[in-house]
Formats: sequence, structure tokens, C-alpha cells
Amino acid sequence: MSSLRPLILSSLALSMLTATPARADDAAPAHAEAAPVTVVLRANTPRATLERRDSIATYAGVPIKDAAIFGLATWSPACTAPCEAALDPKYTYRIGGDGLVPSDSFVLPHDGSKLVMDAKMGSAAERVSGLGLSVMGAGGLVLGATALAISPILAADDVGSSTARAAVLGSGIAVTALSATVFGVGLYLWSHSETKVRPADMRGFTF
Repeated sequence: MSSLRPLILSSLALSMLTATPARADDAAPAHAEAAPVTVVLRANTPRATLERRDSIATYAGVPIKDAAIFGLATWSPACTAPCEAALDPKYTYRIGGDGLVPSDSFVLPHDGSKLVMDAKMGSAAERVSGLGLSVMGAGGLVLGATALAISPILAADDVGSSTARAAVLGSGIAVTALSATVFGVGLYLWSHSETKVRPADMRGFTF
């Protein structure tokens, strides 16, 4: 056994001398970070703010992780219009602001190109007013239609006096007409308070 020891040691030394050292370019290439995207924001109000989504908290209401009811996003301002900023394309963005209707969220192209965005911001107050008027108008339409529907029934069954039946019919017509007007105004305010964002270059841009 002692006679084999020198031979074993010599073989180990020879293998260490002839081994090829690992080179840096033999390692697996690292994934390069996406280049920042330069975004120019132009808007119809100086309150328009380009915002980055930092996180989303989901709430299930039940102890099941896949039964999420809604998610609450946290947004941080990136720049206020008119502005130009270099943004990380791995985040999701939107355009919002104090008293303004936020836009849909979107992602940026990953090619590092410059992106010019035009935003027509809607008023949050008009949006809420439009919703409220639409609900009121819809309720009034139901009430007025009900009065119009029961008027011939009352007349056929000779329920109440003719004056009362005429009052029900007149009220139904008046309420229906007024409610239709209120409903139309509400829809107009709702639709015209929407925030619209259009990039000058749609390439790689996703809502």
C-alpha cells in the first residue's frame, strides 16, 4: 500500500496541473435589465400625474387564497404634466390626479424608445354627478312607467274618481318625461368625463 501512495499523489498533481480553469465567459449569461423608457406626458390640465403602481393588496373575505374579491393598488407619482421622465418598463402605470378620473393601467414598451402621451383628463366630480343623475333618472323612469301602466287598469275597473285617475296619468307622463331628461344628462356627464390617453406611437404599448 505504501508503494502505491507516491503513484497516487503523482496522478493527483498531474491532473491539477492539466485541468483547464473556468473562464468568466463560460458562465451562463445574466439577463440584462430593460432600458428605461423616456415618457413625455402632455395633458389638458396641470393636475394630470403619471403614476407608477407599487403594489396590489387583494382581499378575499374568506380564508381561501384563490377567492379574491377585489384588489387595492398603491400608486406613487412619477411626474406631473407637462413633464418628461425616464421610467422602468417592468412596472405598470396610469395617469390620474387630484379630482381627476384615473386612466386604465398600461405597460410601456421594452425597447427603450421614447414615448409621447396625450391625455384628456375627465373630472371626478362630473363622473360622480353623472352616475347619481343616471340612477335617479332610471328610478324615475320606473316610477313613471308604473303610473302609466296602471292608469288604464284603474279606468277599466272604475277605481277612484275620474279626477284622481287623470292625476295619476298626468303624473306618470310628467315623471317619465322629467326622468328621461335627468337620465340623459347623467349619461352625458358620465361619458364625457372619461379619461382618454393616446400615445403618439402605439408600438409596444399595451392597456
